[in-house]
Formats: sequence, structure tokens, C-alpha cells
Amino acid sequence: MKGTLLKNIKEILKIIGINFTRKGLLKKLPLISIPINTMMNYADIKIIGKTSKAILETLYGMCKNCGHKMPEIGKFCAICGHAQK
Repeated sequence: MKGTLLKNIKEILKIIGINFTRKGLLKKLPLISIPINTMMNYADIKIIGKTSKAILETLYGMCKNCGHKMPEIGKFCAICGHAQK
């Protein structure tokens, strides 16, 4: 890190009450980046999960008799044998 980025980071850390040198900042960088990356990965997984759930829910219907999820192309419910329309 050089120039204005380093100066801005130093100013932010001075406001918090931490005085970092360039070498000190580079030593502490993994301690800062690991929690940030963890939060970003968690958010990505939630987004991917919601998207895939929305896509897969359109491929499956529910049996009107027992509530079992089944493929839209199925003719009979595997649990209760109820015929689909």
C-alpha cells in the first residue's frame, strides 16, 4: 500500500485510537481480512441458496392430499398415491 490509501487508513485508525505503521499494518492485515472474508462468504452462500431454492421450487409441486413435494411431471404421489391433475 502506498500514497493516499495508506494515509487514509492511518487517519481512520487514529480516530479509532490505533497508531499503525506500514509494517505493523501489513502484519495485522490477516486479522482484519479473515472476518471480512467470512462475512462475505456467508452472504454469498445465502444469496446462492435463496436463488437455487427459488429455481428448484418451480420444478416441484405439492400433493394436494398429503402435502408431499413431488416433481411436476409425476402423475401419482409417492406417499399417498393421490393422482395429480
